Amino acid sequence: VTRWSCEGSDCSATYDLGQVHDISRVMLAFYSGDKRKTYFDIEVSSDGEAFTQVFSGESSGTTTGLETFGFDTVKARYVRFRGHGTSIAGNYWNSVTEMIILK
Repeated sequence: VTRWSCEGSDCSATYDLGQVHDISRVMLAFYSGDKRKTYFDIEVSSDGEAFTQVFSGESSGTTTGLETFGFDTVKARYVRFRGHGTSIAGNYWNSVTEMIILK
């Protein structure tokens, strides 16, 4: 992902890995990540229909570099980023500059 952005309190982007893999963490970098926290969930699915939330939280708000967000290992083909806005009052822009999905 070069940069994905969406305005709203429940925006999402879904990534298709092509086949089922064991996944245990996602690395994310956020636009203006050194100036604000981003609130988000990570959801996974094997079929692209039924998604399960594996992470819910926030970025550090201290870096534009990659941050790692871990969870128990799951089998998934699809990984969804679901954004809920930022720590800046009234700012519902979700903006990811890089996403890496890891085993």
